[in-house]
Order: sequence, then C-alpha cells, then structure tokens
Amino acid sequence: MTSTPSIQLLRPAEAHKTLALGRTAVTEAISAGLLPPAIPLGARAIGYLKHELEAVIVARAAGRSDEDVRNLVDQLVLSRETTLSALTKYLH
Repeated sequence: MTSTPSIQLLRPAEAHKTLALGRTAVTEAISAGLLPPAIPLGARAIGYLKHELEAVIVARAAGRSDEDVRNLVDQLVLSRETTLSALTKYLH
C-alpha cells in the first residue's frame, strides 16, 4: 500500500524562525541562490517547502560551500516538477 507523500509548508514567520534569519537575510539568500524561493499560495500569501529549508540547513551544518548550496537549491527547485508528477500519478 502506498502512503500519501508528506509535504509541509511553512509560512514566512515560521520559515524565518526555522532558518534563524530575518526577512532581509532570507530575501538576500534567495536572490543569491542560497535558499529556494517561496511558492505562491494565493493572491497575497506565500509559503516555503519545509523539506527544502531543512536540506539547506543540513548542507550548511555539514560545511558545504556556497557553490554546493546553490547546486542543492537548483536541484530542489527542479525536483518540484518531479514531485508534482509523482503526486499526480498517486492521485489518479
């Protein structure tokens, strides 16, 4: 039996707390490619995928360079499409 994949969203305040970074630092890190961008949830709401932020935290804790983290972020953003495909198959 296949279980439903667990995807959790963090609103900005939760994301900032999880990352221990303020709004400006998060915005700058996203611009530098060091954090994955937020996803739109509605007209005026955004959220961050929890597993993506956790992956970046683990990479930083492991001492990965900025270039390594940028590559990780690129992979995480690209994997969103793969995740969508997997969920679509699961739901049908």
